[in-house]
Amino acid sequence: LSLDGSLVVTAGQTDEGLRLTTEGVAVARAVGDREILAIALARHGWVLLYAGRVAEAAEVIAEASSIDDVSPETAALVATWRGQLYSAMGDLHRRKLAMQDAIDRYRAIGDLRRAAACEVNLADTFNRIGAYDEAEASLRAALESCRRVGNRVVEGYAQANLGYALAGQERLDEALAAFDAALEAARALDQPRLALAVRAYRARALLLRE
Repeated sequence: LSLDGSLVVTAGQTDEGLRLTTEGVAVARAVGDREILAIALARHGWVLLYAGRVAEAAEVIAEASSIDDVSPETAALVATWRGQLYSAMGDLHRRKLAMQDAIDRYRAIGDLRRAAACEVNLADTFNRIGAYDEAEASLRAALESCRRVGNRVVEGYAQANLGYALAGQERLDEALAAFDAALEAARALDQPRLALAVRAYRARALLLRE
């Protein structure tokens, strides 16, 4: 139920996603399996974040984080959403630490696709604090990781963030090329949220040129 809830949210059905993930947590509590409960809580926290209910998400993700007898896969999942929570809270230092923790955990279990996604999120932290050189280096490494494992959606987000980092360094022609690649990926993969982000970043870059 919890996983299904996160899927319907990405389809734009936030209320239904909240209903499903709330039910998922209730079922997990009734079953009494701590592993299932940690997963359900992490997914519910994701939906709450998506709905903009940050304070509630913080409580849910904190509970998920407090369950320590879980599998390495679940611990990595919880670390990922802890990082996203800190992003929503504007705590970039703790976001960086949580994302690096998630990357290390995913690499340890050989899940390179999810590790690559977390690498992009980590690099975005550098963009947000204006460390554009460091962001560029991290994003180029993340792009290579995405290509190795065939994670085309995350590769599109990496291209968008790379464009942002290049624009921040006033390398506008390179930035626009990265945005074009990201927009092409968004269209090919039917990712409207990515396309919207790319257009916003592109507009910002063009304003810098004027």
